[in-house]
Amino acid sequence: MNVTSQNLRVVIDRLLLWSSQWQLKIANEKCLVLRISNHSCINSCLHPTYSINGHLLNTVSEVRDLGVIVDSSLKFDKHISVIVRKAQQRAGFILKCFCSRDKDLLMKAFCT
Repeated sequence: MNVTSQNLRVVIDRLLLWSSQWQLKIANEKCLVLRISNHSCINSCLHPTYSINGHLLNTVSEVRDLGVIVDSSLKFDKHISVIVRKAQQRAGFILKCFCSRDKDLLMKAFCT
């Protein structure tokens, strides 16, 4: 299915109508545009702009949704590196705090 910018605008308008009918406020400042493509011109080419309630939506190259970082190529490299860095930091703090090097104790501390 080929989705055109006009179709997407219609979908946004329907979403606004639905949210108004159900009295659900949309947080305009949290809404973003993430173009997913494997083409290199995704950031440099001209693309249509979108708005919600007159608020122009920012175009981003990556977004964090429900704790997962996704980029415009649907790669999770950044998400994985963030998780690995946090795990390394936690392991480093545990090793600084505990004198014991008992594997079971250190594993319980890491998991906790």
